[in-house]
Amino acid sequence: MKETGDEQTPAAIAKPAGMKPENVHVLLRKMVKDGEVMQPRIGYYTVLAQFGQARG
Repeated sequence: MKETGDEQTPAAIAKPAGMKPENVHVLLRKMVKDGEVMQPRIGYYTVLAQFGQARG
């Protein structure tokens, strides 16, 4: 996601990472909860920097 800078689905992230989409989905949900990524709409995820937000 960081490289592309746009919204992606778990399946789109899973393929180049060599992971199962289901496992990526679980990981992304944890990352949303921890504030590492954002879910701007159902089924899509993006990094927070895209929205001008920083963790601090």
